[in-house]
Amino acid sequence: MPRYKELGYHPEAIYGETPMGRRGDIIRDFQEKPKCRVLFCHPESVGYGVTLTAANYAIYYTLPYFDGEQFYQSQKRIARIGQSKTMFYYYLLARKSIDRVIWKALKEKKTAEDLMVDGPRGLLFPE
Repeated sequence: MPRYKELGYHPEAIYGETPMGRRGDIIRDFQEKPKCRVLFCHPESVGYGVTLTAANYAIYYTLPYFDGEQFYQSQKRIARIGQSKTMFYYYLLARKSIDRVIWKALKEKKTAEDLMVDGPRGLLFPE
């Protein structure tokens, strides 16, 4: 995060070891303080019901393993009532990677159970 600090973004992060009491403060700072422009977090670390309308970009460096509910909930955190900005979602997907398979499964609303029962049906290494 030092790189972002040098650019004046005052980044914050929420991850598994972030104390529960501190998480609310970080989210409030991100929502209310213009200097806090970057928030690094994993959807499972943030929890449900969090509003991040101060954001208009979400960058996914990995995807949840066929957990559509978690994935769409993470997108809806910035797409809430009160959002006035255009929203952008970026997915960092390498060619022929498992994330490509997961991305296609999420788009088709498949679950891990569907894939075990029905097989991949064209999900393996889509372009």
